[in-house]
Amino acid sequence: MQRSTGEEFDAPEPRRHKIKVTFELDSDLRMRARTMFKLTGEDEGDVSFGGMLATLIENECIRRERVYNGGRPFEGTDRKLRPGRPLG
Repeated sequence: MQRSTGEEFDAPEPRRHKIKVTFELDSDLRMRARTMFKLTGEDEGDVSFGGMLATLIENECIRRERVYNGGRPFEGTDRKLRPGRPLG
């Protein structure tokens, strides 16, 4: 699922099941992402728009785990998150 970006990551074990995720995006960011998928998806091996987004999220999780958690996967929780933006 993960693409090479010149910096290799060790991907955590795949999850057992998929869940539906719903969130809001800025319309311009959504359009950029859709256009990126249409123009680069085949070359990058993306099977679907959702698959591309999952890869992007996974790569960012791995990056932050390296920076903030010694490269170990963050422990998961199903507790509710704060709604909306921004965090600060």
